[in-house]
Amino acid sequence: MDSPFAQHLHTNYAPSDLEVKAIRSHLIPHSQEVLRLEALISELSAQRNKTMDYIDAHKALISPVRRLPPDILQEIFLACLPTHRNCVLSANEAPLILSRICSAWRTFALSTPALWASLHLPLEYIFEWSLTNPVTEWLARTGRHPLSLSILGPRDLERRDSEGDQVDVLLDALVRCADRWSTLDLSFDSYEGLLRLSDVCAPALHTIKTKCDPLELAQLKLLTTPSLRVVTICLWQNFDRYVHALPLRWEHLTSISFDSMGLHQMQGLSLHVALDVLKRCPRLEHFETDVNNEFEFAPPSPLAVQPHVVLPALQTLIISRKSSSMGPMTLEFLIGRLIMPRLRHLQLPRTNQAQFAQPFLGDLSTTSPLIEELDIDLTGLAYESLLQNIRMLPSLRKLVVLDSDAIQNVGPKYIAATVHLLLESLAPPSDVESTAAATPLCPQLCELWIRECRDLPGWEAELLDFAQRRLHSCGDTSFKHLDIEYKMFMPPIAPDVLAAFSARGLSISSSCPTHTWGCSPQPDTPWTGVDP
Repeated sequence: MDSPFAQHLHTNYAPSDLEVKAIRSHLIPHSQEVLRLEALISELSAQRNKTMDYIDAHKALISPVRRLPPDILQEIFLACLPTHRNCVLSANEAPLILSRICSAWRTFALSTPALWASLHLPLEYIFEWSLTNPVTEWLARTGRHPLSLSILGPRDLERRDSEGDQVDVLLDALVRCADRWSTLDLSFDSYEGLLRLSDVCAPALHTIKTKCDPLELAQLKLLTTPSLRVVTICLWQNFDRYVHALPLRWEHLTSISFDSMGLHQMQGLSLHVALDVLKRCPRLEHFETDVNNEFEFAPPSPLAVQPHVVLPALQTLIISRKSSSMGPMTLEFLIGRLIMPRLRHLQLPRTNQAQFAQPFLGDLSTTSPLIEELDIDLTGLAYESLLQNIRMLPSLRKLVVLDSDAIQNVGPKYIAATVHLLLESLAPPSDVESTAAATPLCPQLCELWIRECRDLPGWEAELLDFAQRRLHSCGDTSFKHLDIEYKMFMPPIAPDVLAAFSARGLSISSSCPTHTWGCSPQPDTPWTGVDP
């Protein structure tokens, strides 16, 4: 547009009073034009929005999700549920969030019992926020579907006078659906925590996990359920005093886990009680327990040696001692008493193998020739003993090693088992001349997991060099995964380096611990008590 003041535009020129008045008069029609155009734009925008609403409404009619069959929509909804724990009373998670999308989805979600078939109940949170009625409504939506429940009880369940009605209503609602309990996780810290549930029968109960007073546990009729197959029991006390009093149908069980939750060397089952439990369970497929060190101090005489226990179905044996160690005599005796022809996964505790460098797995290669996965702690373990034990497992495909403090308790007579020495055995250096010496340990190994790895100079280069040697010695088709979990912060491996190994079929992953030191206690939430 031409302007009579064009020569002064975009300059520092200061117009006179007459020129100011002329400029204002000149702009009047242009300002009116702007108003006209804005009105036109507003009208056109309104027409555009109206047309877009018309189009969107018709597009919604042909949206693929509207045409999904109910069974497909149900599978999508079920895939939204958490997989590592039960559902919680939170509108930010499925299934509740699915009922807030639209009326059709709300109707469908509320009428699908499988969506509501799991629930985590932190009672402290439920009573604090008066959520008893929502819980009863939730349970009512489950129809006749089997239930998975986890109940985290407060310390003073029976002393909550102000919430007395809530306690009664909630427990009554739970008891009414006890005939559909399939998986149950009960955690009560108080003596009276389970009194209200001690007489409840659950004829369809398949899995139970308990953390409560042992005297209460012995009175729990739930443990007598014939359908019960999987049992996990956590106690602070020594199991020997209570395990025989448990009213379990031992002959029906396929999985047992005993967690003593303590670090004392006498925590856990004694050897004779552990073997007695195993003798009672011919169908056992998974056994996990702490074993105490009583055997180290008072080994039985030859006449008292127990006969072998045959476990024809056992596939996983986990012997855990938390942060304490188990004597090699104890471990050797236990392994030597068991015949496990189908064993696939063996997890060994930390051993105080400082006094000798002998294998402690006995003739495991004969009695359990199918072992594919071994978890072992290197702390206090002699290197020669480590090699001898691993060589007994020719079918090993996955090795998990804990490198917390490998030189602890190993005297000058023996070489400590370390991750560095293990890596050299799994992938001999390229300058090794002897063919026998160059043969790598565990030729069928597919996965190596290193836990609590310490930050040492040049460690990343050593790991990558090991990966190269292993691929070279065993071929690019066997070794598939290397996973490192550091004990402290370490920078990640460069993506281009990982990509080069990935192209050869080897995935390498690393992680660092997430510390919460100094964090203030969090308030009760719908997730309180659920493992992350």
